[in-house]
This record gives sequence, C-alpha cells and structure tokens, in this order.
Amino acid sequence: KGDIVSQYGLANLYHQGLGVPQDYSEALKLYKKAASNGHLKAHSKIANMFLKGEGVIKNSKIAEVWLIEEAELGDNKTQYNLADKYFNGSEIQKNLINAALWYKKAAENGNNLAPFKLAPFYSKGIGVKKDEKKANHWYKIAADNGDPNAQYIYASRLEAGIGNEPNLDISLKYYLKSAKNGNLQSKYKTGKLLYNSDIENSIKWLKKAAKEEHSLASNLLGNYFLSLDHNKQNISNAKIYYSIASDANIPEAKFQLANLLVKYNKNKNDIKKAIQLYTEAADLGETKSQLVLGIFYEKGTNVSINKKLSEKYYLLAARKGVAEAQFKIAKIYLDKNNKQLLKNALKFLILAAKQNNPQACYELANLYEKGTKIDKSHELAFFWYKKSSKF
Repeated sequence: KGDIVSQYGLANLYHQGLGVPQDYSEALKLYKKAASNGHLKAHSKIANMFLKGEGVIKNSKIAEVWLIEEAELGDNKTQYNLADKYFNGSEIQKNLINAALWYKKAAENGNNLAPFKLAPFYSKGIGVKKDEKKANHWYKIAADNGDPNAQYIYASRLEAGIGNEPNLDISLKYYLKSAKNGNLQSKYKTGKLLYNSDIENSIKWLKKAAKEEHSLASNLLGNYFLSLDHNKQNISNAKIYYSIASDANIPEAKFQLANLLVKYNKNKNDIKKAIQLYTEAADLGETKSQLVLGIFYEKGTNVSINKKLSEKYYLLAARKGVAEAQFKIAKIYLDKNNKQLLKNALKFLILAAKQNNPQACYELANLYEKGTKIDKSHELAFFWYKKSSKF
C-alpha cells in the first residue's frame, strides 16, 4: 500500500511543482493511491483537479463522485462543505435535496455551522418536508452553539409561537444571549420585551440599539421620554429620538414629533415642519395623522382651509377604520346631494356607529326620523337614538 501520508505529500509536490517539475498526471495518480488507502483530503484534491481541468478534462460529475466519497468517510467539515456546494450550485449541479441531506449528516456528526444552515430547509420545506418543530430543533442547537443570528431567529420563533406554543420567558432568554453577542435586532427586541417589566434594563438595551441606528428602538425611546413628566429635558429627549426615527420613515415617530412641534412650538417654522411631518406620516398610512390633517384643513387650524384636502385625509383614515373620520366623511357626503355619495355616507355612518361613535349613532337616528335623505323608519330611529344615549 505504501505510506498514505507520503503518497499525499508527494502528490502535492507534483501538483504544485515544488522541488519537481509540475506533473498533474503523476499528482492525480498519487492522490488516487492515497485516497484509495483512506486519505481524507486526497479526495477533495482529485475533485478540485476535475473541477479546474488540471491535467484532465473538466468534469463536475466526476468531481461530485469524489466529493461524495470523501463525505462518506464521516468527517463533518467535509460533509458540510459538500452540502454548501450542493446549495450554491457553483461547482457542482445545485441540488437542494442533497444539500439538506449532507447538512443534516454534518449536523448530526457535530458540525457547529450545519444546524443553522439546515433549520431553514425544514422551516421552508426546501429539499425536505416542511416541519416547523424540526426547524426549531436545529435552530436551538445552532443557538446553543453560540450563533447570535440563530439565537435571534430561535427567540423570534418562540415569541411568535412558530413550531411550538409561544414562550416569552425562553424567547427573552435567547434574545438576551443574542444581544450580548452583538445582534442589533436582538438588542431592540430585548429592550422591547423588558419595557413593561424592567424599564431600567429595557432602556439600556434600547439605547444600545438606537446608538446603532435602530429606528424602532429610537421610536420606543421617544415614547418612553414622552410618558415621563413633560419637563424641558424629557421633551427634548423625546424630540431627539423621534427625530431619528422620523428620518428613518417611521410613521408613528413623524406623528409624535409633529404633535410635539405643534404643542411646544417656538415659531412658524415649527408649525410648518409639523404639517410636513403629519403629511409624510399620512402618506405612509399613519391614520392619526390623516385624521389630524382632515381636521386641520376643515377648520383652518395651522393651515388655510382646504375642503378638498380635508376630504382626502378623512377618506384615507375612514377607509382604515377610524370611526371619527368615518363620521366626518359621511357628513361631507351627506351635504353633496349625490345618490352614490349618499350610499357611501350611510355605509361610513354605520361603520362608525358600530364602533360606538355617538355622533354617528345620533346622525343615523336623525336621518331615519326625518326621512329626508333616506327612507323614514321610526324603529331604526329609536334603535340609534337609544344607542347614542348610552354614551
């Protein structure tokens, strides 16, 4: 048989042309001898020669055979590397079933990287049957191996109850591990989950996340400072954090910052900036801003009266289910003497009334009692007057 280490070493010299003329043919012959005698790395050397066409015609299928033989010897790193090749499809033909197979073998043989690669196969049903419990099993192993991204994903799955019943206590434990290992999203989630139970540590983690430009952490910090006494320092801190989150297009932050600028305005520029922020938030779908703008443009508060813009923003908020906006847009439609708009007015009044909006209940009662725009109905008038009287 000869000494396999010597066979491999000699093959490597011929392969690279070190101390002897470069000879791919001789190198390949010696690599094959070493491989047949059980030398692990010799297989990958042969595979690479076929992948690169060194002394042979390029042939990825032959390379694949040698890579499989190497992986079957049981080395978990080799198995992991083969799985990567199947997954990426850059050197051998992409095959997600085989990728899952070899990631699983590598993971079962103790490879620390494989569990994190394997878990998404089960969560997404790629190459294997979808199984969220198995996905959790492998995410947990990866998390316990110290991978901060795995710790974050496992924590988020526990929080959401994916594959298991929700468990916020264990979720927080893994978020905290991940946060301590530097994961930005976990710093935010740790702060968020601790917000109602341990405000001191919550603010500590939120500030860490905000320092790394996590916009939702900045927004939550804005909420925190706004919840404190409205002294100059707290309002200033709230403005700072809301401003950071607003610049990252967080709609709630734009709304809250606009509110602060209106309430504590120093000059016309503050009001102008507030209207801009309300408009940006409204355009992003923030319903409170849509309602505020509807009221502002209707009454001429901080802006010139503009019925078209008032109607636009009331309608946007009404469609999102805001009861006050539904009542407001209904009143606008009732004044227009248009059959289709009258139908829409009734629709929005009923939607608002079902949310216990007293003005909508009263308006419906009044319409049914008088019967000027809809069919008169004393029964429905009584029903809505009675409902309105409860508020």
